[in-house]
Amino acid sequence: MADALRNELLTVPGIAGAEVDDSGGVAGVRVQLAAGADAETVGVAVRRILISHGMRPSTTSTKDGGDAAPEDVPGEEETPVAGPPPPPGAPGSVVSFPLVGEHALAESTTDPVPALESVAVEERQDGVSVHVRTTAGARTVRTVDPSGSDMDVSVAAAVAELVGNPEAELLGTAESEIAAHTILTVLMGVGDDRLSGSAVQRGGRAFAMARAVWAALERG
Repeated sequence: MADALRNELLTVPGIAGAEVDDSGGVAGVRVQLAAGADAETVGVAVRRILISHGMRPSTTSTKDGGDAAPEDVPGEEETPVAGPPPPPGAPGSVVSFPLVGEHALAESTTDPVPALESVAVEERQDGVSVHVRTTAGARTVRTVDPSGSDMDVSVAAAVAELVGNPEAELLGTAESEIAAHTILTVLMGVGDDRLSGSAVQRGGRAFAMARAVWAALERG
C-alpha cells in the first residue's frame, strides 16, 4: 500500500518527492515541493488522495523548520492560510501531512469513502440506459441513444453527477496498449479546467470508462 500511495503522490503537479511513514501502518506522509510550487494547491491534492485511500488527514500540515499551518481540506470549515511562495529557482519545502487516529484509518472514526461499485447497461423495448452505483448506495441513470453511439458520454455524465460535478463533460477519449493491457484515458472539462484520468479495461468498456472518469474528477 505504501508504494502505491507514494507513486500516486508523485503524480501530483508540484511534488518532487514523497515519503510514506508506514511503520506499523500508514501514519503520515511527507512531500518535497518542487521549486516554485504552491503549497496550498499541493496540500489540497494530497489530502484528496489520502481520503480516497480511506485515511483521515489532519486539518494542519507542517513545513519542516516552521510552524503548523492550516490548509484547505474538503469538508472542513477552516479558512486556508498560505505563506508566500518560494522565489523562482529556490529549493522546495518539505511538508508533512500527519493523519488522525491510530495509523490514520478513516474507518475507525468516519464513514468509508464512497467508491465506484458497478456499471450496468439495460436494454428494454423503450430504449437503452446505463446505471451507475457507488459502494455507498448512491446511484444514477442515464438514457443512451438507441444506436449506443453516446454510451461514453452517458457513462461520464452519470459518474460526474455521483462525484458532485454534474457540470463536467467528456471532451475526448483515447486507448493505448501497454504490456498487453488496454488503457482507457479520458479528458474531462469542468469550466475552464481540463482533467484526465485512466483505467485498465479488464472487462466491458462502460466500467473502464466510469473508472477513468471517476479518477479524473476525484483528483480535480
